Amino acid sequence: MISKETLECVEVGILTDEQLDEAIKHYSELEKNLQCHGAKYALVWRDAFQTLNTLIGYKQSRKWKEN
Repeated sequence: MISKETLECVEVGILTDEQLDEAIKHYSELEKNLQCHGAKYALVWRDAFQTLNTLIGYKQSRKWKEN
């Protein structure tokens, strides 16, 4: 489960490393769980998928910045 605080930070796009990991875990599970429902939840799945990809991009950027 993702905390309300982390969800709010996802919307703003400013997350601590811990919040980023929490959000990636949450959206990975959400995307996977919605995918199996097919067209019925396609729009919600797409939003979760896009959010997950954005979060993964943030994580990759932080790793590249460290090096």
